[in-house]
Amino acid sequence: GLVQVFECDLLVNCAGGAIGLDGVDAASAEDWTNMFNSNVLGTLRMTQLLLPRLIASQGCIINITSTAALAGYEGGGG
Repeated sequence: GLVQVFECDLLVNCAGGAIGLDGVDAASAEDWTNMFNSNVLGTLRMTQLLLPRLIASQGCIINITSTAALAGYEGGGG
């Protein structure tokens, strides 16, 4: 198989998105699944993938969230 060797001393998790501003009543289960996969599982998977290299290099992880983490918006369910 393919072997990749590289060092990593920084991971910035910054991907994310919202289902839109039409409100939770207009969002489908697929919309919510896609948003969860990107916002939550994307961060988890990248962290798990790079964690051994980050530990070896004594690196760090920066997680950037949106303002939606602090306050919801009308119709957004937050």
